[in-house]
Amino acid sequence: MALAALAAGADGVMVDVHCDPASARCDGPQALAPDELAALSAKLTDLGRWSGRHVAATSPAAHAPPDDLA
Repeated sequence: MALAALAAGADGVMVDVHCDPASARCDGPQALAPDELAALSAKLTDLGRWSGRHVAATSPAAHAPPDDLA
């Protein structure tokens, strides 16, 4: 869906990420593991380059909750 959204002109996507989706309190079935996010990010970057759009890089660590909430 994220790739289709970028191809259709979306300016952003929202992705649930969890280190262990199977044990997530909510949204586990739809969450990506960090390595899956990295792979998706690479695909989005490639698609953006091909279509002439800028895709900002991100990492799970950049959006991790504080230690007392993890």
